[in-house]
Amino acid sequence: MSYNIIVEGPNNTGKSTFIRKLVSDPLFNSFEVEHVDSQAPNDYEFHDRLLFQDKDFIFDRFYIGETIYSEIYG
Repeated sequence: MSYNIIVEGPNNTGKSTFIRKLVSDPLFNSFEVEHVDSQAPNDYEFHDRLLFQDKDFIFDRFYIGETIYSEIYG
């Protein structure tokens, strides 16, 4: 079983800092960190590759949040 953690929030709220501290903990240091931004593909293959693997991921944002924040901040 693999686990996915999604950390969401507006720009400059400490998401990346929180994630760096989280992966320094031995319980989470096996997680891969993936930063999803507006340049990431928005297709099935991309999401399938990220969400349905036998790897543990921490996502620094995800597609839905990126859509929302890009609208807010232009």
